Amino acid sequence: MPMIPEIIPISPATQITILELAARTGRTPTELLDVAIEEFRRRTDAISPVTEIPGVNPADVWEAAAQAEAGQLTPHEVVFAKLRGRK
Repeated sequence: MPMIPEIIPISPATQITILELAARTGRTPTELLDVAIEEFRRRTDAISPVTEIPGVNPADVWEAAAQAEAGQLTPHEVVFAKLRGRK
């Protein structure tokens, strides 16, 4: 079953803060959010690691990790750049 993305609203104050930080750092809001999410995951995984994700086969995850370590995967940035280039 495909996962349906859920929109999580953020406050106008948070939006302004992200936009101001993007302007100061030269990074896009998307980049800033990606970094923030990764940091959040890193901190919460240290507290309580995820042991199960419904609908995810652990063998698939290990296989993907092995492919990534072997350099056999295409980074998301490359895939999405190619997709954005299509008209």
